[in-house]
Amino acid sequence: MEVQFNLNERYQQYCGTENLYQHWLPGMWFTDGAKAVAEEQQCFWLLDIIASHQLTQGVVGNYFQVWKLLRQKQGEFEVRCDDGNGKTLVSQCVWSPHFDHDLLTLWCVDGIMMVPSEY
Repeated sequence: MEVQFNLNERYQQYCGTENLYQHWLPGMWFTDGAKAVAEEQQCFWLLDIIASHQLTQGVVGNYFQVWKLLRQKQGEFEVRCDDGNGKTLVSQCVWSPHFDHDLLTLWCVDGIMMVPSEY
């Protein structure tokens, strides 16, 4: 499917972070940029998915992870994690009728979730 709107374009102003916010799962944190995305797009559920997969076989032990939320069709998305070199570590289908965008990428580096421009 051709990407019509990459949500990351809206959050490129985040460069580094001034704050780290503790996720409710121990050992997981998120940055100002990830917080802004989750609040403005009402998708804290995506942070929960990323955090919950940290103990999934294939993901555990990967210091650097690229997480993509990809629209499959109206309301249906694939959440896919790769190792930064294109090797898929895990994927999951989710339903979100209120998420209006085609693509969102978050990175998880050493337990910290962020928008790519914050790295």
